Amino acid sequence: MAPDGPNLLYHYTTQDGFLGIIKSKSLWASSIRHLNDASEFNYALDIAGKIAADEKENGKDTEQFERTLRMMRGLLNVHVCSFSREKDQLSQWRAYCRDSSGFSIGFDAERLRTLAGEQDFTLEECLYDEIEHDCGIRGLIDSVLAVTNEKLPEKPILFLTEFMKIAPRMKHPSFIEEREWRLVNKTVMGTALSTDILYRAGKSFVIPYREFRLGSVESVLKEIVVGPTPHPQLSIRTTAEFLWH
Repeated sequence: MAPDGPNLLYHYTTQDGFLGIIKSKSLWASSIRHLNDASEFNYALDIAGKIAADEKENGKDTEQFERTLRMMRGLLNVHVCSFSREKDQLSQWRAYCRDSSGFSIGFDAERLRTLAGEQDFTLEECLYDEIEHDCGIRGLIDSVLAVTNEKLPEKPILFLTEFMKIAPRMKHPSFIEEREWRLVNKTVMGTALSTDILYRAGKSFVIPYREFRLGSVESVLKEIVVGPTPHPQLSIRTTAEFLWH
């Protein structure tokens, strides 16, 4: 990790989620279009669309980028798994363990990064600064428009490829207390027929996900925080029994 990067990243989950992670030795990176995070990804698309429109008014040929952005809303296949620098945060307990007590699982950040590189994922820190969002997208549009090498992909494809390196990281400033990091799959275009996409039950629809394999759980899982519960000591004891079982 970078010198100022975290040693541990925490994944909040329910009791069922915790048991599933330990038993399967894997995490589920769910489709961003099927989660609450879908609105956050639309946030990045909305910013890019507004900037492209502004640049067109300033005389730049960005219509092709606007068409690409509209297309992206329906064809993207982004899968993410969320973590936080914070191991015991009330808003996170409420968001991910709303109907029951849960766990905050501390993962070794460097090990996660290594595993990500082996499985076509990246581990990225989320960005919450609106000025940074604006400058990043404007700089991307300008750099793609300046491309003259005919051997490079067509400009809309180049724009899409580079935009998808930053878009899943962009979050509205109101969420800054989450201090989120994300596992993001690199393969973002395609259909739901991809052979490595699995499905799980959601509250109102089936949710596509990709499996992120942890290998040896002992090498990556470093801490477990028991969430709010009427019986904390009993929960701690039975959790330890389960792990040693």
